[in-house]
Amino acid sequence: MRTDHGAPFAPPAFCGLSKRSVGWSTLGSRPPRLAPGRPEQHGRHERMQRPLKAEATRPPAPHQSAQQARVARFGREYNAERPQEALNYRPPASRSQPSARPLPAKRPAPAYPGHYLVRRVSTAGTFRFPTRQLLISDTLRQEASALEESAAGLWSIYCDDVRRARLNARDCKLYA
Repeated sequence: MRTDHGAPFAPPAFCGLSKRSVGWSTLGSRPPRLAPGRPEQHGRHERMQRPLKAEATRPPAPHQSAQQARVARFGREYNAERPQEALNYRPPASRSQPSARPLPAKRPAPAYPGHYLVRRVSTAGTFRFPTRQLLISDTLRQEASALEESAAGLWSIYCDDVRRARLNARDCKLYA
């Protein structure tokens, strides 16, 4: 799944992380992102927005559950009944198939090389290095992160196998 740089996939937070993107990362998924400000790179999705807004949100439903029912109805119709030119005038559901790879019941703990310093991010989004408490991101709450010294006083911070930030140990500043 390609995503843009906005919520819920990549909010304007440090490291561009959301709980959803952290969850995908821990499962080994690395969805590519569109270039900032380039919605045409995801044209099919952008094209679907016009009929969704016209049919499911205008005028808005009187309450949230009724609005959700409208959106769900649109999704069923759009995917199961509407023919799509790009699919030889067949609906998307005719081409869809479930993944053969099941989701794990429990997310696996990341495995870091032995020379990494492993730190669990607190519920406040902080970790201790070496004696100071540093804020990285509350979206990483309770996640195991690891630090690797890449040069004298410079550390790379990893969440799973993705480098999320760099730390300058001299001034204890984080950089995305």
